[in-house]
Amino acid sequence: MMIRAFQSIFRETNRRPKKLQTDKGGEFLNKTVQTFLKSNVSNTLQPITSKSSCGTFQPHFEIENVEVLTAKGTRRYDDVLQDFMKGYNGSYHRSIGMAPETVTKLNQETVWHNLYGTGTRCYPKC
Repeated sequence: MMIRAFQSIFRETNRRPKKLQTDKGGEFLNKTVQTFLKSNVSNTLQPITSKSSCGTFQPHFEIENVEVLTAKGTRRYDDVLQDFMKGYNGSYHRSIGMAPETVTKLNQETVWHNLYGTGTRCYPKC
């Protein structure tokens, strides 16, 4: 399922990422997916992180979609994930000071400083 999703994205966008950051979930770390990613992505990262970001996202997702899932008589999140992500990425995020879909190369430095502060010594090179 995970490989098909990546293949679909690569086919639709006709692009391959140079870097891919994932969590340490089994869906990313299993051998089949790792082999696929090594042949299609230059660099994959699984940073050491707390569950705080997912911990805030998941309840938000469930609250926003419980009515839709109930009306459809399903508990499968993948049935509503695309619409939810469009709304989520289009909504204002306090941490970055804008909606994620409005982040561009022109304003990425502003987003970086909103997240990490102006006292940060180095800015990542893309």
